[in-house]
Amino acid sequence: MVRLVLALYLEGSTDETFLGNIILRTTISVLAKYEQHSVNVVRIDAEKNKSVEVGDQRILYAARQLALRYNNQYDEQFTTYPVLVVHCDADYHNNEKALHDRYFPGYELVQQAEEFICKTLVPIIPVRMIESWMLAADHDVLRDVLQTDMKAQDLGLVSKVKQIESEPKPKEKLDQIIQRARGDRSRRRYQISRKDLYEPLGRRISLERLNDVPSYKQFVKDLTLALKNLKLIQ
Repeated sequence: MVRLVLALYLEGSTDETFLGNIILRTTISVLAKYEQHSVNVVRIDAEKNKSVEVGDQRILYAARQLALRYNNQYDEQFTTYPVLVVHCDADYHNNEKALHDRYFPGYELVQQAEEFICKTLVPIIPVRMIESWMLAADHDVLRDVLQTDMKAQDLGLVSKVKQIESEPKPKEKLDQIIQRARGDRSRRRYQISRKDLYEPLGRRISLERLNDVPSYKQFVKDLTLALKNLKLIQ
């Protein structure tokens, strides 16, 4: 049997629950699209090392630790393929600078390493920041998570998903939506904050709708190529 292990390298920690769910669901979806149902997909915790200061060295460390973790696990039932997904927020109107400055230096270190290491890396780089993807959530899902009956237009929800990454301040936009939803509830009721949205939206956001977001679509393309290179799909 084949086991695909997905690890997530994060610049920060707040996005882990959202991205972890998105990566897992997307991988299962890509495998199903290619009619590959025999791969056991496993998500593990994000790889972190605060003692390493430089980003490219952190990526190298994460790739090394992922390989060592699964090299030390003997399981005759599975052939294991580890994949390290490297997250960088673009903080810009496209992802080229983040790729050049924060992804490729670490990627090249990994590829040049003459040691046992995970060399299958996949970038995941939302334009601006991950909150852009959260704004692309289905209106019914977002309203349910926010616990409000307000109309989408009154909340200021985004209707044109393809243009979502043109929003210059997605985090502030999401906070505005949350604040409007709060006004629809009594003070005695539980008040939702932004940190409460990452996990449920990661589980429930429509991948089909998210596929209209260019940077997510690029992630799917890069992930698909990685799975083909591993010969898990054809």
